[in-house]
Amino acid sequence: MVIEFVELTLIICFQLFESVTKEKTFFNTFKFINTAVVALSVLYIYCRLGENVKT
Repeated sequence: MVIEFVELTLIICFQLFESVTKEKTFFNTFKFINTAVVALSVLYIYCRLGENVKT
């Protein structure tokens, strides 16, 4: 779970960096940050629910 979370975070950060260097527009940067926040939130909730199911 933790390893998957870290991998996803790194992928999102890399995509964010790529979008900033390629596009250099505020809108794209905002869109990627928004997507990253939503993805991390969903993953965090999923991990918490997974932990609750195990115990």
